[in-house]
Amino acid sequence: EILLGLSNTKLVLCVEQYKMELVARSCKIKGFLVLVLNLFKSFGSSSKVYPNKWLNEYLDGVGMEIYAVELNSLRGKEWGRIVKAAYAYNGSLLIGVRTKFDPKVSR
Repeated sequence: EILLGLSNTKLVLCVEQYKMELVARSCKIKGFLVLVLNLFKSFGSSSKVYPNKWLNEYLDGVGMEIYAVELNSLRGKEWGRIVKAAYAYNGSLLIGVRTKFDPKVSR
């Protein structure tokens, strides 16, 4: 870290290693890479209906987007209740939680 001038760096990501891990997972889990890529790229929605049910579902899914939002008012609440409330409120699906890094807290 010191040699690279990264003394304040909290995370170092090797892009090539990350890409290879994605490829390896996609070999083990059919459709994994498509899922991951679609989570980070969305397309406009289409009102056209296709004869294949799977295609309609796929096109509906790629029209979705991922957002990172702060939910401070829900801090300390049970995960299952938060997920149900978000879905009931506006159809949002929570897929993860990110917490702030605190070096004083042991993991």
